[in-house]
Parts: sequence; C-alpha cells; structure tokens
Amino acid sequence: VAGTVRCQSQRCPPLSCGPDEAPALSPGSCCPRCLPRPASCMAFGDPHYRTFDGRLLHFQGSCGYVLAKDCHGGDFSVHVTNDNRGRRGVAWTLEVAVLLGDVAVRLLQDRAVTVDGRLVALPFLLEPLLYVELQRRTVILHAQPGLQVLWDGQSQVEVSVPGSYRGRMCGLCGNFNGFAQDDLQGPEGLLLPTEAAFGNSWQVQESRAYRSGLELPAVLLEMEWSRRAQEQLLWDLELLTGAGLRLFWPPWAQCCGLRDQAQCAWSQCSQPLGRTGGGPEQ
Repeated sequence: VAGTVRCQSQRCPPLSCGPDEAPALSPGSCCPRCLPRPASCMAFGDPHYRTFDGRLLHFQGSCGYVLAKDCHGGDFSVHVTNDNRGRRGVAWTLEVAVLLGDVAVRLLQDRAVTVDGRLVALPFLLEPLLYVELQRRTVILHAQPGLQVLWDGQSQVEVSVPGSYRGRMCGLCGNFNGFAQDDLQGPEGLLLPTEAAFGNSWQVQESRAYRSGLELPAVLLEMEWSRRAQEQLLWDLELLTGAGLRLFWPPWAQCCGLRDQAQCAWSQCSQPLGRTGGGPEQ
C-alpha cells in the first residue's frame, strides 16, 4: 500500500465458476470470486479502438472523450485525453481518467498515477474501492465492481468489465450488447452515420481540466514522436492481424486503404517530413 508491499497468507476456498463466468479479484481481497465473463475494449495507435463487441474503429480526435461508461447505474466512467502532437489528422492517447464516484484516478505518461490530484506510489490500495499496481511495465487498476483498466504509460489502454455490465455500457467502447453493428451509438442512443460523428459525440470538455504539471513538456513529446511511431506501427500490426507480424514500413510507403486492406494499422501516410493524410480534422 502506498508503495509498500506487505505479504500475508490467506487460505481461499475452492472456486468453481460456471461456463459464462470467470474468476475476478476485488480490491484488498486475495481470494477470487465468480463474475459474469468479462469483455474488453482497447485504444491504441493513432488512435484505433476495438469495442467490447469487437468492432474496429478509427478516430483521430484530439480532445477528451468518454471511452467507457456505465450509463445505467453510473458506477464508473473512463475518459481518455488525446493529443495531436501539433499535427492535424493524427492523435494519440495522452492520459486516462477513471472516475469512481467521488474518487478521480489519473493514469499519466511514464506510468505516473494520481488519486484526487495527489501523486501516489504503487501499489496503492483504497479499500474496498480501488487497487492500483504495476506489473512489469503496465499499470493495472482494479476497481469495484469488476472494472479493470490497463495502461502502458504511453498510448495504449485496455478496459475490461464483467458480463454483468452487458447492455449497460456506452462511450467509444460501444454498448456491450453482443452486436458490433450498432456500436456507433451516440449519447442520445441514436446510431450515427460515421466514425468521426460518433467519436465527436462523446467529447467531454472537463477532461482537459484533469491535466496538471505532471504532463510531459511539449519538447519532450516531440522528441518521443519518432521512436514511438516506429514502435507503435509494429505493435498495431501485431494486434490487428493476430499473427505476430514484424514488418518494416519506410517513410515513403504508400497509404494503406483501411477498408480495402481491412485491419491496416495506420490511417495516414508516412512521409519524410511528418505524417499527413485525410483523417478528420478536429
């Protein structure tokens, strides 16, 4: 807790989950319990979104957005703040805000974490609501009831919710109803015609207020661009193809067709003087 690890033994009773259940841990508990099988949503790249129902979206908005939210019970809300690094038509996830009632957790660059504006050391426990830990190079947030958020400290975030939230979710991650065809629902529950309209409908102004002096200075963001672009390209291709591809994509490569070459990782051309292309302008 607060950066100090204390160990104690606890005997857990045998656990046998049903076919539609999976074991899950509650903050502060060593013994798992059965919860309805979870689904996960991911934001990665510049950025791309894979919804709870498996739909792949491409949206380069550079503001704050609702990523995943319990729109029925209001248990939690996960927001992302995207940054365009001074370039139109491209963005990346700068930070993640997890709102749990009156508690606000921010997952920042380089795996820094704040709780209600205070920088905390990991692991951090706030029983029974919240537990945040660092596993290898990934920050993992566990929250009641069954919410899990994984953050790589750079630009990739994954949100997992138990099956008890089926049909209750909203945001860029979709509604988690088992049908990918209706994932482009805006806050009013209406299907929107384009991914750009859908993404913009979930914009939230207050996400900008989550920022503090802990964010990276602009000069450091610029220095990170080249390295992260190369790393993210390989990572995106691996995620999208599922085949572990390792490809070299030179700066003069042609634009890929997102629709024709279904699952291409980049939605913009790569040019020697920077990335340009036809993404929606914010």
